[in-house]
Amino acid sequence: MLARVGRWCFRRRWWVLAGWLAAVTAGVFAAGPVFSGLANDDRIDDIEAAQAYDQISEANETGGEVVAIVDGVQPRSDAVRGVVVAAAGSLAGRPDVQAVAHPYAADPRAVALFGRDGGSLMVSVTLRAGSESSETAALDAVRDRLHALASELRAAGQPDARVRVGGNKLLNREANQQVRRDLERAELISLPATLVVLVIVFGGLVAAGLPVLAAIVSVATAMVVLLGFSYVTDLDQNTVTVVTLLGLGLSVDYGLLLVARYREELAAGSEPVDALGRAWATAGRTVMFSALTVAAALAGLLMFGIAPLAALGAAGVSIAVVAMLAALTFTAALIGFARRRIRPRSAAPRSSAAAPPSAGAPAVGGRATVVGRRGAVVVFS
Repeated sequence: MLARVGRWCFRRRWWVLAGWLAAVTAGVFAAGPVFSGLANDDRIDDIEAAQAYDQISEANETGGEVVAIVDGVQPRSDAVRGVVVAAAGSLAGRPDVQAVAHPYAADPRAVALFGRDGGSLMVSVTLRAGSESSETAALDAVRDRLHALASELRAAGQPDARVRVGGNKLLNREANQQVRRDLERAELISLPATLVVLVIVFGGLVAAGLPVLAAIVSVATAMVVLLGFSYVTDLDQNTVTVVTLLGLGLSVDYGLLLVARYREELAAGSEPVDALGRAWATAGRTVMFSALTVAAALAGLLMFGIAPLAALGAAGVSIAVVAMLAALTFTAALIGFARRRIRPRSAAPRSSAAAPPSAGAPAVGGRATVVGRRGAVVVFS
């Protein structure tokens, strides 16, 4: 079956390439919702404290809180008081703000918002509940207004003034953005390094590039599967990290195995399409069982009912299945374009007296023969 799949992708390479291009495009569009929906906590939903927290959140009529820490100032000075009170007044006048707490308010409890170090204070802004888009716009507007306090305080004679803005919603969003930037930087470093190693292993850029291209396609396409999982379980930042790292590892590993096997068949004198069929019938079967084993093992994490573990299971299942499909179809199509440009390192033609191998017969010899003859030495060394 795998030999037929490989040959079909080899001959219909343009169709296969178009299909994976569409899948990658869908993955690019799915990445945005996946990243924006990542949770920033590791709560276990089936414990009593988490259930109580969820009920409180459902009954809460606010849209979250934005907190600003202002330090490097003289909180008791009239200049600082005037700037903070003016900013609090402008924020309180916004329709999307429910309340503003600052240390200069008439409430006797407001004094607690002065820092114990005598050089800092806190401003807390409570937002009104609304739609996701309106809450996002309110969050940005309040954050920008609080950041503007720094320049206003410096203009008022506080040259060391500094404002740091936080809150759960801001933390979640900035953490997701940082995860995306870190993953992009990791890919920019790891992919070229992987390509260099594969060039050394294969002795050619064409053969080395196939596993790397398959890795890129797999990681991008897995975002579509993750988006589907996001409707049945919560995903966190670790999910995308697992998809990226496991995707690079599995795709390069599977591509290396398939391309190396294809080169062996070329060296034995097979035509490209026949070489690919034999490679897929042997190495392709190994890839399929390897990926399905990984997916089945990680699918167990979906059964615990624990959100962080379910997220890891969703990531593992997604990338294992997609990496397998990319290796068996996308790599075959790329080999269809490359054909004999993937050159065997050394020719090892078959003896004319020897019968051609069957479609599923692997080439025997080399390191495997040496290890087989000295099995006891290898086991106990």
